[in-house]
Amino acid sequence: MRELLKLWCVPGSASYFCVMAVSALPLIVIRPTRWLGVIVFLAGLVMTASLTVPAVSEALAALLTPADEGVAATPADAVVLLLGDSPRFRVATAVRLFQQWQPRWVIVSGPPGWAQILETRGVPASRLLTESRSQNTYEQAMLIEPLVKQHGIRRVFLVASRLHIRRAAATFRSRGYNVTPIASAVECEPAAYGWRRFVPNQTALGLSRDAVYEYAAWSYYWWEGWLSSSSPPGLIAFSKTS
Repeated sequence: MRELLKLWCVPGSASYFCVMAVSALPLIVIRPTRWLGVIVFLAGLVMTASLTVPAVSEALAALLTPADEGVAATPADAVVLLLGDSPRFRVATAVRLFQQWQPRWVIVSGPPGWAQILETRGVPASRLLTESRSQNTYEQAMLIEPLVKQHGIRRVFLVASRLHIRRAAATFRSRGYNVTPIASAVECEPAAYGWRRFVPNQTALGLSRDAVYEYAAWSYYWWEGWLSSSSPPGLIAFSKTS
């Protein structure tokens, strides 16, 4: 469902632009609404074009990324790995945390099979716990609770991508978890240095699309009351030792 929404409903995707164009076509054909149709089409074109610029995509992503991303200052009882976008980077971050802090458990929440990948990276099977029924971040927080209570876990490193981590941490905190959010990198990282920041490219469009999706998801979670704070992305303070 996530990928379907990103494909058809999130500004920045080619499919979304096609939907905009098809929506504008009837307005253009009918004379009284022709100018409105032209405006709708041009607005979609300008929006899509602007999202291909690295400077724009990074500005959208910046508010979603905590200032202390990827920092762990004190030990935790477990690493909670949330699978989602950019899974390879999430796994690498979870493995790094395990090697550095040697927590008692690593909890993997996502599609089956990723636990075996962590085993090949050096995490013992005896210290892996899995949850594979969840369909979204809220369900991940809910379905992991029995594992946390059963194993006496009090504090966790929560691993998600730098776009996802704010919403993930706010969701888990709303359910009473004591989390230190750890942001992993994302696959769509456009060149953001010098004049290249203003040269449109497909990678920037991918980052923009994922960021816009995350803002939409944040709004939905806020509406449902699933977040620990009503502040929008960019205004939530993340403590390194929370």
